[in-house]
Amino acid sequence: MSRTDQDPMAAWRGRYRTALGLKRVLRRSGGMQEMLAAGMRSIGALQIDPAEAVAGDIGMILAISPSGDVEPSAAIRGQLGWLAKLGDGLWRAPSAMAAWRLP
Repeated sequence: MSRTDQDPMAAWRGRYRTALGLKRVLRRSGGMQEMLAAGMRSIGALQIDPAEAVAGDIGMILAISPSGDVEPSAAIRGQLGWLAKLGDGLWRAPSAMAAWRLP
């Protein structure tokens, strides 16, 4: 968001207040990967091969949520892998399922 001053997830912000509400929004949007892909397209990001991602690229990883479920999560490529904010901490993953590069 700070590199483009655009919010790729603006269309979905404020549309839910609970975990159940989030699940409904995700289901109606085709799932997390489809929702994130649509948001990234809306700000002109290009989908790339996750193996070609560099620090600062956006991706989708599988992470363990605060509830203990394995779920897809948006992440940022860092120097040592993919990083996602989950609950009060960070989750690091070595690879991503999908990736995008900002213009």
